[in-house]
Amino acid sequence: MFKCHISQVLSLPKDLQNIIIDDIYRIFRTNTSDSAEQKAMERSENWPQSFTDYYYTSLAPAIRQSGCWVLEPLQMFSLISGVTTNASKCFNNVIKSWRNWREMPLDIAVLAFYNLFDYYIVKYDRAKYALDDFTLKPHITLRPSSEMPKRDNM
Repeated sequence: MFKCHISQVLSLPKDLQNIIIDDIYRIFRTNTSDSAEQKAMERSENWPQSFTDYYYTSLAPAIRQSGCWVLEPLQMFSLISGVTTNASKCFNNVIKSWRNWREMPLDIAVLAFYNLFDYYIVKYDRAKYALDDFTLKPHITLRPSSEMPKRDNM
């Protein structure tokens, strides 16, 4: 959400950039939507008008939908560590929330499983090409189907 229009901030002096970025993190980490709006009103007095306009038209609506008060009950956010990167934990909470739905369109479930699968494929690819700190265990490799062991019960 914020990185998409980072040019709004990068065109400002470095000290002001740091202040604005810190302010956005503080707003995001408030306990309620009302306190986020209050903090934004206080902090925006120090922002240039162009960024203030951008904040209220683009960032504020996104923060209202994804602030820590929204993510914390889903165990997707902690005030200590921030947004969790534990995809399994996040996805588990999404699946648990489905139990409260009377009906769920099949395309939503398929898309959710597709995105989860895609997440792990990206993790696998990063390990395969030794990107970041990801590594594959020796027994985990992609092999052509002709090399895969045959199952008798199929």
